[in-house]
Amino acid sequence: MAGKRKTTTRAAATTGQKGRPRRTTRSTYATSPAEVSTRADAQGQPPEPQDPEIQGPEAQPNPGATLDQELQQLQAQLQRAQQERDRMAVAFAANQQATQASAQAAEIRQQLAVLHAEMLSMQHAVPASTSAIPASAATATIPQGPPPVINQPTMPAQVTRRPTDPKSPLSEGIQQSPWPTAYKPITLPKFNGKTDPHQFIMSYEAAVASAGGDDAVLAKSFVIAAEGDALAWYSMLKPSTVYSWENLRDKILANFKGLAAQSLTSTDLFQCKQMQGETLHDYFRKFMQVKAKAPDVPDEIFIEAAIKGLRIGPFAAHLARKKPTSI
Repeated sequence: MAGKRKTTTRAAATTGQKGRPRRTTRSTYATSPAEVSTRADAQGQPPEPQDPEIQGPEAQPNPGATLDQELQQLQAQLQRAQQERDRMAVAFAANQQATQASAQAAEIRQQLAVLHAEMLSMQHAVPASTSAIPASAATATIPQGPPPVINQPTMPAQVTRRPTDPKSPLSEGIQQSPWPTAYKPITLPKFNGKTDPHQFIMSYEAAVASAGGDDAVLAKSFVIAAEGDALAWYSMLKPSTVYSWENLRDKILANFKGLAAQSLTSTDLFQCKQMQGETLHDYFRKFMQVKAKAPDVPDEIFIEAAIKGLRIGPFAAHLARKKPTSI
């Protein structure tokens, strides 16, 4: 037909496939390592590093070299640990030797103290030696007549050793010391470990001294005065660790120092108040008991605190106007 454009159809490249045939193309991003290197050389740039998984086996790290380095480090650490252990072993051995030497020295000192105490007791027991013969008597002419009777020197009496208790806290020297002939046993003050040790020691020393006792008597008689917790503490002391009364007194004060009475201050005095319904006599007696525990507070503070503690009334007003000069 005239005026109509002829059209032609193009056969499909593949039977049964519609549309244009797919052209096989290659992406510029999917390139091989050789192509990347060639392209970089053409552009004058260094090749980009590739993923280890893409690189060849010759680019992988050598695991054998890493293991050798780790082994060398472990061997160096082991050597340093062994050197530190040897140094600590030498220090420990030196410390053990010092501890043993200190214990031996303490034991020798204890034995020396026991020997000195025994020697002292023996010196008191041995009678005084007879006076020496004068030289003039030795050179004098012996008169004619019957030979004089020469008295044989008397041997000193042997010291009788008393039986001792090996488990006693007292040393052998104190146990062997004799009781004074003028000592008269009396009733001693008791100490149970729950009162002030200073007060007990003052009354205990005064009682023993008034009965004619000495330091050895004080040390040996403490077991009679102790009771309760104090007696239990004394019985648990190590044998032969008490060499004198002074040594035992220091042990008592050190063990029971928490029970020592503390001195009061002026603040404690001002806290003493007259309670409602409490008479003046009872109030002043209570105040004087508190005053006895505060020996270092001046009398002016005592007077001021006693007036401040009174309840409001005529007597308190009178003392406020005219303060007394003494307790």
